[in-house]
Amino acid sequence: MSQTSPLTDDSGFAPGINIREVLKTAPISIFTSTPEGRYISANSATARMFGYDSPQELMDSVTDIGSQQYVNPADRLEFMRLMEEYGELVNHEFQLRRRDGTIFWCSRTAQAVRDGNGRIIAYQGFYTDISNRKRIEMDLRESEARFKALHNASFGGIAIHDQGVILECNQGLSEITGFSLEELIGMNGLLLISEKTREMVMGKIRTGYEKPYEAIGIRKNKEEYPIRLEARNIPYKGKMVRVVEFRDITERKQAEQALILAKEQAEEQARAAELAKKQAQQAGEETRRALNALRVSEEKLYALFSSMTEVVVLHELMLNEQGEPVNYLINDCNEAFTRITGLSKNDVQGKPATEAYQSQTPPYLKEYSRVALTGEPHRFETYFAPMDKYFSISAVCPSIGSFATIATDITEITRMQQMVSAKNKELEQLVYVASHDLRSPLVNVDGYGRELEFAVEDLGKALDWDHDSHAELQAAVRTPLQDMKDALHYIRTSTSQMDALLKGLLKLSRSGRAPLNISSLNMNELMARVIAAMEFQIENSGVGIVMGDLPPCRGDEVQVTQVFSNLLGNALKFLDPGRPGVIRINGNVQDIRCEYCVEDNGIGIEAGHQKNIFELFHRLDPKRSEGEGLGLTIVRQVMERLDGTVRVESEHGQGSRFIVSLPIAPGI
Repeated sequence: MSQTSPLTDDSGFAPGINIREVLKTAPISIFTSTPEGRYISANSATARMFGYDSPQELMDSVTDIGSQQYVNPADRLEFMRLMEEYGELVNHEFQLRRRDGTIFWCSRTAQAVRDGNGRIIAYQGFYTDISNRKRIEMDLRESEARFKALHNASFGGIAIHDQGVILECNQGLSEITGFSLEELIGMNGLLLISEKTREMVMGKIRTGYEKPYEAIGIRKNKEEYPIRLEARNIPYKGKMVRVVEFRDITERKQAEQALILAKEQAEEQARAAELAKKQAQQAGEETRRALNALRVSEEKLYALFSSMTEVVVLHELMLNEQGEPVNYLINDCNEAFTRITGLSKNDVQGKPATEAYQSQTPPYLKEYSRVALTGEPHRFETYFAPMDKYFSISAVCPSIGSFATIATDITEITRMQQMVSAKNKELEQLVYVASHDLRSPLVNVDGYGRELEFAVEDLGKALDWDHDSHAELQAAVRTPLQDMKDALHYIRTSTSQMDALLKGLLKLSRSGRAPLNISSLNMNELMARVIAAMEFQIENSGVGIVMGDLPPCRGDEVQVTQVFSNLLGNALKFLDPGRPGVIRINGNVQDIRCEYCVEDNGIGIEAGHQKNIFELFHRLDPKRSEGEGLGLTIVRQVMERLDGTVRVESEHGQGSRFIVSLPIAPGI
């Protein structure tokens, strides 16, 4: 464009240009204005753009373009400065105001018209309304923000290690690294880390670092891949070790790269659109391109959303008239939600949380409301009783009033931690037995061994003395012989006690190491076999057995038989001699668990003893009953191995109720 095009006719435009004809036919806004802020000429497209019925009405009404039409008057001053400096502008974007006050985005291309002295006397150019493109660009940025918010990490491989040596791990670590569980146990876990980041990981281990961080892992096939690590210190078998989470973040990194590429492509498309705006007929095509880019971005987002292994749910907060959170709607969920919860998308989509989860109050409303109203993310771990699972939940806020949750099932690692804690407690009991219950009979053996030694010395002296008669010799020998007899009796009693304790420990050890064969169990048939096996004891005790219909459960038949044999035998031991004995066996279904109750009307258990009855070698009345005190300890141990629980409810003098909980059989 020329920077020196003086006006030579009364229209205000350069000679040779039939501007009036152009103004009549041009579909785009064309104008001529003065530096003082008035329109010299404008076409119908310009008048319509600003909400006027005709060009003349526009030119009569707008006497100061900078104050009447510019949203930011400083933009007008900047335009005039640039025109003075360069003489022309191409695709200069800013905001204008229509006659009714509405604001729109505009792209302007203009040139300065100068007189013979080089002074600017007018501006010629055209406006293009780019509001639609601006909205599309904003939608694209919001789509990218949602993409990032939903792209979170998940728990994968879990390992317990001591200074790098792996003590325990889960199947997830095997799947991530390519090593078998047998290869991983005992391996130096640092061999799963690439040499590029190994020194950094060793530093985190030495300092006990417990926040998430990223490193480079290496698989069995030598393939390197990005990982996210998070570790914490826990007690394990009498010492502090570390449990660490390995998570393969290859997909996340690829998604980030894809997002960057998509952004670069979108920017390239935007630059291409800017060049194409010079020709009005291409505006529709550029709009379609932008919409297609938005559609592709949304498709990528939904594909990632659907394929994530974590439970991802999108929600919208529900407020009462006072603006207080009272519930939240479930807008969408991925396939992992159905796999973990058993609820399909059709069951929950568009429904309040209380209806979807069949609960009186929406789960975790306080935590989720804070995220949705403040925009601050929140992460927490919880036990969700309706599903009998532990979850690690991250909540993020894509937009105020809504939130997304990414939940990872951490039941396995939590159960492992609970098992480690229980085993540590059991180990403490074993140490106590070894140091106390086994030491007491040893002290007796040592003491009475000395007594036996003294008696032998006395007997030797008696035989060495001269006695006047056979009667005197008998009298001298009788006392040490009696002492020897008593000492031998106590020594044998103590060794029998030690033998019983050691046999009990061996029995408990074998029970904890027996292989499991998990299957669906017909509890009516199993309990009938238990009662038949104990028929002699039941008849001799004169006890009445009342058994209800028992629901089927899932467990190991041999181990479950042992549990109910021990509970039934325990009830027979502690009958009340003052009334006829009755033992009732019932069962029912509670959510996803089966509960069985063995109830007796025996002597009951005092409140002070109830918390100890499952401990090793604990006996309520050693004089009244025989055995090593292992029956209930074995019951507790079996329940822990079968993902079950056992508890007692009792009142002294009224009887006891032992309640066993096991997983429900499939299809019930």
